[in-house]
Amino acid sequence: MTETELKNQLCTWLERFPDRCVFTISPPRRGKYTSRFLRAGWPDISGSWNGRPLGIEVKLPSGALSIAQHEMIERMRKLGWIAFVATCPEDCHRELLGTEIHENGLKF
Repeated sequence: MTETELKNQLCTWLERFPDRCVFTISPPRRGKYTSRFLRAGWPDISGSWNGRPLGIEVKLPSGALSIAQHEMIERMRKLGWIAFVATCPEDCHRELLGTEIHENGLKF
């Protein structure tokens, strides 16, 4: 699986909650800025969940955060954002719905 395929899976998961979530996907970055306004480290998916700002950094299980990505997630959390790294749709489920998915169902 590629990071783009994983990003698509996460977006499909988020689209299941149109009454809770609105989001956009960040363009690929080159260097410190993608554009005049988008800094390095900005999450791959950003938006709002139940009225709170949302930032999701998409990483394959084998991937690692850059320093800029780690700093951005910490900064967002300090400012009240829901910000986390997702390596699978289950990470979104756990972070946003507060439950863990198990083979035989949900654990609350």
